[in-house]
Amino acid sequence: MAEIETVPVAPVETPAGVDRIGYRGVDAAPPSFFRSSWAVARWTLRPLFRRWPFWLIVGLGMIGFLSNFALIYIKAEISVQNPQFAQFLDQFRVTGTGEAYRTFLLFQARAVELMLAYIGVVVLANDFRAGGVAFFLTKSINSTEYIAGRAIAMSIVLAFLTLLPGLALFLAYGIFSNSPAYLWENWHLARGIAGYSLAIMVVDGLVVMALSSYFRKTAPLLLT
Repeated sequence: MAEIETVPVAPVETPAGVDRIGYRGVDAAPPSFFRSSWAVARWTLRPLFRRWPFWLIVGLGMIGFLSNFALIYIKAEISVQNPQFAQFLDQFRVTGTGEAYRTFLLFQARAVELMLAYIGVVVLANDFRAGGVAFFLTKSINSTEYIAGRAIAMSIVLAFLTLLPGLALFLAYGIFSNSPAYLWENWHLARGIAGYSLAIMVVDGLVVMALSSYFRKTAPLLLT
């Protein structure tokens, strides 16, 4: 048989750094503490934002904010023409004082309790029941980063019910009041709102995480 002549083919040069298969490289350095915690927090918030009970609880928590905001606006509109009615509205603690914001945050505690119970059942207790904790720990995430990520997620959720509405009421009273100097003369009230809200977010969040890890079931957690 005649021999088949082979023609040498020059190798095709590929640009350096191009992976023809499409695999991504693995970083040699492990991710930072904040990056790992934020990844846990992000994957905690994403499914929560897609559930209608979550937004229902947020809507219920906005009732107190909307009522106080409406009273602040009404008081600012009629205080010039009818000071007596403005004093009547002060009985509802729409006065811009520390007691007013404390009363508002105490009223928000009901919505905070509902939200914490919902998160404790849907997220935390479900992690132990469905193996979510084991899934996260198989990644490059340790137990401290897992706890920090869950705490960050709960703090962000509770900020929608305490910190952000409280600061919005403070700004609204300063804008709608007749005294433009209210904001910088009473800046300590904004600091108090932030500190009180931060205490609620951190302490209540850690308590719910501790209860969820202890009971690991829905019914005992809800009753507690």
